[in-house]
Amino acid sequence: MPQSLDVRGKTITTYIVGRTADALERMDGDVFELRTDDAEFIDRDLRAWCRSTGTEILSSVCDEGAVRYRLQRHRTARPGFSLALVISRDGLEELLSPLGFALAAALEGGRVSVYFQGPGVRALTRRFTPTLTGWSRPFSACARRAYGPDTRWSGRPARRVLAAPRE
Repeated sequence: MPQSLDVRGKTITTYIVGRTADALERMDGDVFELRTDDAEFIDRDLRAWCRSTGTEILSSVCDEGAVRYRLQRHRTARPGFSLALVISRDGLEELLSPLGFALAAALEGGRVSVYFQGPGVRALTRRFTPTLTGWSRPFSACARRAYGPDTRWSGRPARRVLAAPRE
């Protein structure tokens, strides 16, 4: 019976890949079973991670809204791997996963190239303030409450607008 990890209900791919990498690190050549939710973005990111780390997907079976992957890491396939990312949007959702993968690849000894284009270039400016959009937007307000209204994500104080005192 292969070792297994069930991450159904988790949708952050860097978390899923990180937990999988930790489990595979303790194994050497054995088959590992991973269960995730049936989501295209999880499948796409997991397959990209497997290609970059020399992990083979032996099979993937979809049943009842979940996918069961059978994985096997090949330690000889990883030396000299590289990763190139193109970031073309400046939304926080579009920045977190690719930059998380870039960090993970760099920590694994890979060569990482990150290219910014179009609106994504704004993320490199000092005035950039990352925010969540759409259904995630309420979380931005929670973060502002947690860190205070005078703090930006960079840790620098935001400009304060002072109103004239009322009499």
